[in-house]
Amino acid sequence: SNGEITKFQESVYDSKGDLQNTYTGKEQPSVPTHITAPAVNPTAVQIDRKAPLISNGEITKYQESLYDSKGVLQNTYNETGRDVFSFVLNGFQPYTTVYLAVRAYTQPNTDNFGGGFGRYSQEISVTLKETAPTPPEITSIAASGPNSIKLTWTAPMLSDNIKRFYKVECYQAGENDVQKSIEVNAGILSGIVSFLRPNTLYECAVIACPLDKNKAHAVAEIHSRRSSTVRTWPGNPSEPTQITVTAVNSTAVQIDWKAPLTSNGEITKYEVTVYDSRDKLLKTYTETGGDVYSYLLKGFQPFTTVYLAVQAYTQPNS
Repeated sequence: SNGEITKFQESVYDSKGDLQNTYTGKEQPSVPTHITAPAVNPTAVQIDRKAPLISNGEITKYQESLYDSKGVLQNTYNETGRDVFSFVLNGFQPYTTVYLAVRAYTQPNTDNFGGGFGRYSQEISVTLKETAPTPPEITSIAASGPNSIKLTWTAPMLSDNIKRFYKVECYQAGENDVQKSIEVNAGILSGIVSFLRPNTLYECAVIACPLDKNKAHAVAEIHSRRSSTVRTWPGNPSEPTQITVTAVNSTAVQIDWKAPLTSNGEITKYEVTVYDSRDKLLKTYTETGGDVYSYLLKGFQPFTTVYLAVQAYTQPNS
């Protein structure tokens, strides 16, 4: 053509060669203007443009073509609508460079003459890079026992295709030292942290860690925010201390004690049990109140030997 074809013309002649009529089709549009193509994430590019300065008819669609670094056509996208000036192209590979060009299409006339695609714009190169990952997010956390906490979380949004496992860490509220931690396989989004202290406030976090140990020095761990505080269930108290038993007369005994070294919750009562010489349970006495450390037991037979034991009781949680 030795140049850009911009219009078509059809001439009609009679049998004598005289010109009877001429049909001229619409010309093609000029190149779209103000073209930009920012990467919106590691796998998508948004191409924005303005209309051609010269439409030469009704523009009914735009066409975006994608090329690799060697100029080989990879894909073509058609976007219908003359007033559509933005289009998001998805499905790219992160860390690659692609080249984009766009052209406009003018509708032929009713005789199907003229119009068609105009010239492509100059190619625009776009390099798709990694964006900041979205960390895991803890969706639920609750005590599951006196010594355990159960968590669930969402997977992080990643673009580097590096496989990761999860590490769950729990800290005493307000502290930075890890009290207990567990590791959870990739693809599993829940876990139970055990061997915690009863009746204790904890905060936990989920960390996405690179599965390939060789990449651990180069790939950052991705931390969730710390959870809200959660208290483990109350546990069983330890034994009361400094227990003494004194016969105050021939039929009564007084038992005294101190609180357990470890309460694991709120102690609300103590229980005193009495056994005979054959370890047979004779009676149980319950003394309410966490701050009562003495009890007088009556009604024994003179000249008998009895055996006493005392234990503390911790109130369950709400």
